[in-house]
Amino acid sequence: MILANDEKCILFKKWFIEHMEDNIVPLFISKAPNFKLTISAENLLKSQIQGNYIYIMYFKETNFGFIPLYVGKTTNLMKRWKGGHVQKLKKAANNDLEGTYLNWANRLEELDEEIFLFCLNEQNVIFPPIPYFPVTIGAIEYQLISLAADGFPGFLLNNEGVGR
Repeated sequence: MILANDEKCILFKKWFIEHMEDNIVPLFISKAPNFKLTISAENLLKSQIQGNYIYIMYFKETNFGFIPLYVGKTTNLMKRWKGGHVQKLKKAANNDLEGTYLNWANRLEELDEEIFLFCLNEQNVIFPPIPYFPVTIGAIEYQLISLAADGFPGFLLNNEGVGR
C-alpha cells in the first residue's frame, strides 16, 4: 500500500485521536539542562500496569493540532523514561553524552512549545494505524514511525524504523 504524505498524516492523526482518552500529560517542567518531569508525567509513569506500551512524545501546533517527535515502545514506562530517556537527555545537555540524545536535547530546547507524552497499554489498542496491519505493539510502533516520518517530515527524532 503506497500512500501520499497527506494520507499518512491523516492515518496517524486518526489513530492518535481515537486512542487519546486520559493517556496524555505535559512532560517537562523544565527542559535543558535539568529535564525535570511534571508531577502528572511522574504519576502516569508510576501508574502503569503490566504489559506492553506504545508512547508518543509530541507538541501541540496550531495548524496540525499536534506534531509527533518520538514514537517508542516499552514494557516499563518508568524505567524507559525516568531511568532512560530523561537521564540521557540530562547527560547530553551537560555535554556528557553525544549522538542521538544530544540531538534530542538540542531539538527539544529549540522548540518553544510545551512537550507532551502519550502512553497506551496494548490492551487498550482499538485498531492499527494502517488498516489491516497487525496490532501488536511492535507492529504499531513501526506503523506510527513510518506514518510520522512521512506525514510530519523533519520533526521525528527516531532513528530506528525510519527509511533513509
